[in-house]
Amino acid sequence: MKSIYLLAFLIVLASANTGVFLRGDLYPVYLKSFFKCAASNYNVNLTVLQIWDEKGNINKDFLSNFINSKDAQINNFDASAAVNDTFTPEALCNGVAGALPRNFNGTVWFEIQDKQSLWSRNISDRVPYLENITKSCRSHGLKVGIYSYAQAWVSVFGDQEAGSDLLKAVPLWYVNQNDIPNFNDFHYAGFGPWDVPTMKNYGGSVLFCAFNIRGLNFF
Repeated sequence: MKSIYLLAFLIVLASANTGVFLRGDLYPVYLKSFFKCAASNYNVNLTVLQIWDEKGNINKDFLSNFINSKDAQINNFDASAAVNDTFTPEALCNGVAGALPRNFNGTVWFEIQDKQSLWSRNISDRVPYLENITKSCRSHGLKVGIYSYAQAWVSVFGDQEAGSDLLKAVPLWYVNQNDIPNFNDFHYAGFGPWDVPTMKNYGGSVLFCAFNIRGLNFF
């Protein structure tokens, strides 16, 4: 029974647009063999890696992973940045823009987490703050999006429907780790002003091509 389930899962994985969200804490640099395995065995066509953490540290190994992924013919590479409202939008965007590799043309996803240490502003000020990050990073020529999950969104912004027209205009990458690579759950697992998501983290932290990653993603 398990082998039948695994076979079905691999067939779906190979036929979908699949992205891997890497962990920079366990493996600062993922080997070229990892990316080649992901591309050739699982049809992975997107890599995502955090470039700015919640303390404002830049991932110094971002470039090495970017090159290794490109060498494996994974053409799409995105970045994520953890949002901590003690940083001004300008500081976050200046830091991210200055650290991205030459010819980077992916999306920078703002990670909205519900840790208390990341939010000091009044709830009513948090959507405008996120709007200002969006506008500031766009002024640097960056493509931006939002990454979060429903429970965190409610905790941070006070309402599952919180958002704005400006935020609705950027792509959403949501988390619902139900191991199902489709968007059929968005009508109940979605949040904010978005009607349609762009990407879903559905796989959670898994061992993939001999490495532990932050999640498998459908888009």
